Amino acid sequence: FFFISGGNTLLLHNCSIPRKEFAPTKHKSLSTMAAVAVNSKMTSSSQPVMPKPVVFATSGLGGMLGWAIIHPANTVAVRMSLASMQGKKFSFSGMIRENGVMSVYDGLAAGVSRQIFYATSRFGLFEVCRDKLHEIRGKTDFAGRVIVGAATGATAAALSCPMEVATVRM
Repeated sequence: FFFISGGNTLLLHNCSIPRKEFAPTKHKSLSTMAAVAVNSKMTSSSQPVMPKPVVFATSGLGGMLGWAIIHPANTVAVRMSLASMQGKKFSFSGMIRENGVMSVYDGLAAGVSRQIFYATSRFGLFEVCRDKLHEIRGKTDFAGRVIVGAATGATAAALSCPMEVATVRM
């Protein structure tokens, strides 16, 4: 991460800056934070590691919240697609008139259930596998992250496929 203080940018990831090189600024709280970060030598190997259940739980919660926000747009898109397949004209206002405003949330439970499986496994497994790759190889490069991302994404898609079908059918 980057720390910006008084117009100077200090890169604190994978490096340590001696305290004498840190120029104090008028922002005492920022300079105090920077001094603590510099003195603690924040590198990727010494950063505190979140417990795996926390990684998986936050992954799932983030996915569920994201789905709850995007679900109305997805519902409208699916209904537009179904109407065009049946040769009918789709109208958002007509959908609201016939079914009510809350009809855009029909099937929300299935979508959130899908995210329990998909987001939790996709993001959680990515973190775990990326860290394991780093332990084995001693580094985590771009190609390694792409491979881990593809493998965990495919695993997550396979795990959540039944819930995806339920989401579309609801």
